[in-house]
Order: sequence, then C-alpha cells, then structure tokens
Amino acid sequence: MTTIRLDVDRCVCCGDCAAICPVLVYRRVTPPCQAACPLGTDVETYVSLIAQGKFAEALEVNRRVNPLPLTLGRVCTHPCEGKCHRGAVDEPVAICQLKRFVGDRELAAGGRPPAARVAGTRPERVAIVGSGPAGLGAAQSLAAAGYGVTVFEQENTPGGMLHWGIPDFRLPKEIVAREITDIMALGVEMRTGVTVGASPGVDDLRRDGYGAVLLAIGAQQCRLLGIPGEDGPGIYHCLQLMRQLASGQKVDVGGNVVVIGGGNVAIDGARALRRLGAGKVTVICVESRQGMPAGAGEVAAAEEEGIGILPSRQCLRIVRKKDGRIKAVECIELASMRFEEGRLITEQKAGTEQAIRADMVLLAIGQFADVRGISGLGTADIGRGGRISVNPVTMATSQPWLFAAGDAVLGPSSVVEAVASGKKAAAAIDRYLRGEKTLPGVPPAELPETMVHRLCGNIARRERQKGAVLGLEERVASFKEVELGLDVEKAMAEARRCLGCGVFGLVDESGCCSDTCRLCSDTCWQQALTVIGNGGPSPARRTGKRAGR
Repeated sequence: MTTIRLDVDRCVCCGDCAAICPVLVYRRVTPPCQAACPLGTDVETYVSLIAQGKFAEALEVNRRVNPLPLTLGRVCTHPCEGKCHRGAVDEPVAICQLKRFVGDRELAAGGRPPAARVAGTRPERVAIVGSGPAGLGAAQSLAAAGYGVTVFEQENTPGGMLHWGIPDFRLPKEIVAREITDIMALGVEMRTGVTVGASPGVDDLRRDGYGAVLLAIGAQQCRLLGIPGEDGPGIYHCLQLMRQLASGQKVDVGGNVVVIGGGNVAIDGARALRRLGAGKVTVICVESRQGMPAGAGEVAAAEEEGIGILPSRQCLRIVRKKDGRIKAVECIELASMRFEEGRLITEQKAGTEQAIRADMVLLAIGQFADVRGISGLGTADIGRGGRISVNPVTMATSQPWLFAAGDAVLGPSSVVEAVASGKKAAAAIDRYLRGEKTLPGVPPAELPETMVHRLCGNIARRERQKGAVLGLEERVASFKEVELGLDVEKAMAEARRCLGCGVFGLVDESGCCSDTCRLCSDTCWQQALTVIGNGGPSPARRTGKRAGR
C-alpha cells in the first residue's frame, strides 16, 4: 500500500501539492489560536506574513478585526498563546509580541497614513456612552459600516481605562491617543466632558434622533474588603492612584506599602508605587501563585523590580496606631479558596496569622460599574454585582434600542475582551437598525485531537525569541516603557516557529498512483513529503523557487 509521510516541521501548508493532485484533499480549520482570540484574529495568516517579511500586509490582516493593534500588542492577555500547539513542543509562539512588532514598525516609519473618512451610507446615527476599549471597538465597527457615530465621554481626555487605568510603563499615553485619532478619522465624533446620566440621559439621546444607544461605561468603582480598619487615612484605591498619575498629580507614598489584590490592576499599582519611591512593596492575594489573575509575565516583572508576592493569604484587618495611621495588615494563610455565586469561600490555616508592616495600603480587589442615575435603565436591567443585564445574543437591554457592552456587562475583564464585546454590540446594533433577525454565531471548527498529536510528534525544538527590555535600574527610576519589542531578525525567526496547524489534511485516497507518478513529492518545494510505496521511500525533490519561512 502506498502512503505519504508529511514532515510537519518542514511543511508550510502552502497547498501546492493539493492543487496539483486531484486525490489529495486540502483542508482548513480554525486554528486553536484564532479560536481562543475574543476578536477571532487570523493569527496564522499574519504570523505567516511576518515570516515572509511582509510586515505591512500582516498588520492589515490584524486590523481587519482589531481596531487597536498598537495597544493590544502591549496589554493583550494573549489567550491565543495558551492554546498554541507549539507549547506542547517547547514554548508557544510569541503571538502578542509579533502583533506589536508590525505595529511598532509602522510607527517607526511615520505611522499610518490618515484613514479616509467613511462615507455615511446609513441614515441612522448611533450614540456611544464611554470611550474605553468597548466604546472604541464599537465606534470603529459602526463607522466602517457607514453609520454616523458620536461618542460621549465624561472625561476631558478620551480612552477610558486605556488612558486612566494603565500606567505608561506598560502602555504609553501617546499610543492610545494615536489609535483614537485613527478611529476618529473614519468620521467618528468625540464629545468629551459630557456626562450621560440623568440629564442628559440615554432617553434624551434617543429623542435627539439617535437610532440606537450603546452604554460602554466600564467598571470604574473600586470594591472594598469589608474588614476592620479599612476606613481612615492611608488607604488608596488602585484606580484612584492611576488617575492621579495620569493627571500628573503628586502621590505621597509611604515607606512600606501593602497592595491587596492579585490581578493586573494590583500588579500595575505595585510597580507604580515602586517607581514612586516606596521602600518596600508587598502584594497580598487570596489566589495561589498559579491562580493569580495577573499575567505571569507581569508578576515576574514585578518580582524582578523587588516587589514581594504573598499568595494564598486572606486579609483579616488593618491595624492602626493610636493616632490613626496604618501600622500593619494582618493576614492568614489559606488552604483553599473559591467563588460561589460571586461570594468568596475560603478555608483558613489555623495558627498562620501574620502581620505585614505597612504605612500605606492599596486596594485592588476588583471594580464595578456605577449605573445609578442613568435614565432609561430599569430595575430589570441591573444584574448581580451591579452589572448591566443584556440579552447575550442581541446585547440589548429591556429597551430594544438600548445596548450595553464591555466591563459594565462582563465585570472587570481584559482589554481584548472589552474590545470584542464592543464589536459584538456594534454588529447587533447594525442588525437591529436594518431590521434583521439576530442569530448566535457558529462556533469555530477546532483541530481534532489526533491532528494535534501528529503536529507535535516530530517537530524540532526552537527557542522562543525574547524582546528587549529596559534595564532594571532605569525601569524602577522612571515610568518609561519597559518592553521594547522584537527586532526584524527575531520577529521573523519567531514567526517561523508557527506550525501552521489550521491548514492540514493531506489525505492519500484510494485513487493515488504515487507508486509511479510521485507528483506531490516532486512538487513540494520544502521537501516535506516522502512517498512510501513498492519502490521504497522517495524523498521530495525541490522543483520550485519559492522562499520558505
């Protein structure tokens, strides 16, 4: 029997063999990286283009679904990498750094040419309340679809949490401003310094002629611990700290600071305090080290900068001196923790109480949306934890013209999840205004497990490329951006680590005559096919001149 053996470490899935042979079946499924991306980014295509040196084309592929490539190239939580099959061989492909690379390359060349204003092909206008990632994602999608879009932002500077909540050492303000300018160039109107609540309210916007209104107000109210000593001087909320930093206000930092929380907001706050001159910074969280919501890379960077991490600890009280100043934070080790219906359930280890010395405490245990006073929202529209309740398919509230997206619906989420939520709402608004029925999306096809084993079975190990970073001394002494990105050589080498596992399926069917023709192996320009028949193995002969990756 004739069989065809495929060397997946050589194959770049170009499809030439399937195109030239009528009995070879060439299949494509959604690769796991794309399936894991909230935006559905065609990761495999843009990574392949980078491998070929087609950087501008790779960026345009990303922009098909991603309105904020420069931003997400820096702060995306990259769930795609967690599903990358390369991780079963050595390490996942550095997909996020590659996304940043093509964006930074365009930036270094002078930035993107001004986008052409999209002609208003639709008569309806849409109002968006909030200019954070969800609002920006929705605005870009709706403007591209031909709608007149107005974004109302209560602050004088747009960007929401991208501007006010993420420090410059992770996301410089000029990056956010540039991407907002690109979105506004499509014809989006930005009205800053306008608070939409009771007056004007969303129903006022409706009366002003907007066919639909989207609430993308984020979650900017900080949660409290509810423990003794929490009221009084020396307590900061992390978003309050970030807002002061973004506004250029002075922040008085104590010598010893305890940060309570295990997410990226907590780690950002701890790293910011280190740069502001805090003597000792300690992060305490209920999650285990492996279970911390913060990205592993961010936690590792914090430790490099001298920040202590105490996981699996629950804070019991904040101890104060007689004059009211903070003395310490008392905590206890946990054997386990879990959340049930939004409530924290813990099992404490008796006798493990300890007091962590502190002059200042920073709270970063989560945020919620403040929807009080927003006219047009009824009691049925407010769900658990103060979130806005929407139909998960239509993204609409009880009012068919009033939609909501982002953290106000999801709760505290990642930037990429918020952008995806905004784009989903924009698609639902488009269907509503067109009078079309809204249907749920079709789940993507995923690689069968047998294919995963085949992909990872005989692949040579290749080291994951690391981007340059700012020196440690300079990092902790300034708010300069820490991650400096990949250079061209490293980016192309990293892109070549991609297995291209969304394209597969060379099937040797009964009509194969490879014993005599061997056309597929002769065609393969990467020498990835070996025909095994009566005449023995026949390695592919290079017949083409295409450049491999």
